[in-house]
Amino acid sequence: MADPDNAIICEDCQKWAKKERQGYLHKNMACYTYNEFAKDLMALYKYRGDYAIAAVFAERLKTKWAEMNTEVTIPLPISSERRKERGFNQTEGLLHFADIPFVTELKREHTEKQSKKTRKERIEQEQFFFVENKMAIQAKEILLVDDIYTTGATLHLAAEALVKAGAKSVSSLTIFR
Repeated sequence: MADPDNAIICEDCQKWAKKERQGYLHKNMACYTYNEFAKDLMALYKYRGDYAIAAVFAERLKTKWAEMNTEVTIPLPISSERRKERGFNQTEGLLHFADIPFVTELKREHTEKQSKKTRKERIEQEQFFFVENKMAIQAKEILLVDDIYTTGATLHLAAEALVKAGAKSVSSLTIFR
């Protein structure tokens, strides 16, 4: 989504505005455009455990993060089963390398990998996020951070859980879009 002052809204945000989950995610800002090189790079990082790749994104992530209006930064969580599989949460790794403080109040139930689902399945899935400590996010401006914005379904679900738990607003920052 573009800056409201420019009044240009991306096609994906226009589609989300027509869905029942509209209104939870204020906007998304991405550091880079997703392409085949990005796909390969993220596969090395996320699925092969090449943790040092996160350092490549640190400076740009920190700059974009500083531009966002936020009181609390939350990395998009992965389930405990997925963490055991990978050995780390890729989004937390990105934030660590960028030296960005964050809290992990948002939790996620285990589901099938998003990459295995169709766009339609992703958009229509049931809520699988929940807030562990509602007081930590109460009336706060939240910034969700994730690695890749694909369909937006995961970020919209996370934003919905946060707003329903009392967050003032939720925006997101992703490495790729």
